[in-house]
Amino acid sequence: MTTDYDTPQKKESGFLEFWCGVAGPGWRAWEMWINMILALALGVGVALWAVLAGYGWTAFQLIAAGLVTWDITGGAIAYNTAYSKHARRDVHRLIELLPHNLIHIHPVIIGYFHSDLLPWVFGLWAVQFFFFVSFMEPAPRFSEKVVKVITSVLLLVNVAVTVAAFFIPDASGGYAALVYLGMLAGTLLIQASPFRLRRFTAAIVLVTVCMLSGMVLTAPVGFAWFAPVFLLKLLLGFSAVEEISAAGDR
Repeated sequence: MTTDYDTPQKKESGFLEFWCGVAGPGWRAWEMWINMILALALGVGVALWAVLAGYGWTAFQLIAAGLVTWDITGGAIAYNTAYSKHARRDVHRLIELLPHNLIHIHPVIIGYFHSDLLPWVFGLWAVQFFFFVSFMEPAPRFSEKVVKVITSVLLLVNVAVTVAAFFIPDASGGYAALVYLGMLAGTLLIQASPFRLRRFTAAIVLVTVCMLSGMVLTAPVGFAWFAPVFLLKLLLGFSAVEEISAAGDR
C-alpha cells in the first residue's frame, strides 16, 4: 500500500487544515490528534511532575514549562514524519529556514527560568510565535525583502537577549547560549552542506551540543530532557530537508 503525501486523505477544516499546511499534507485526523494530545499530555506532565517533585516553581513557571514542552515535543514528532519531509522537499534556501528557527527562543526562556525577567522573555517568545503563525505560516504573506528585514530584527533581538542572560542574576546564560546559538549555527551549517549530507550534518550538531550541554553545563532542574528534543525538532526535523519517496512507503 502506498501513500500519496501530496493529497490529503480527507479535507479538514479549521485547525486541522492549518496543521496540514504547516506539517505537510496527507495527515489523517487521528494521527494529528495523537500528535497534539501527546504533546499536551507531556506539557501537563512536566508541570505536574514539578509539583510532585517539590521543585518550588511558581504558577507562571509551571505554565511556561508546560507550554514550552507542548510546543517542542509536538514539533519534534510532526517535523520528523514523512508527511513533513515530503512537503518540504523543495525548501533549499536559508531565508526559508532561518525565520522559523529564530523564533524558537525556548532555550533562552529556560535560561531565564529562575530570573525575575522570565515573564518578559516568555512574552517575547509569545509575540514572535503568534506573529509567525499569523503571517508566516504556512507561507509568508510578505515580500522576500520584508521577510529579510524581519529575519534581521529577530536575529538582533534574540541574540541580544541571549547574551544578556550572562549578566542577569539567577539566569543561566551559558545554557541559553549553547543550545540556542548552537541551533542557529547548526541551521547555517545544514544549509551550507550538500543536500545529501544535511541530515548527517544535523546529527553531528545535535550530538555535539547535547554532549556539551550535559558535560560542560547543567540544564536547570526539570529540563535535562530539553536539548535533544529541541534539536530533534529544529535540526533533524525542520532544517534537514530530505527527499522522501512516496512510492517506497509501505
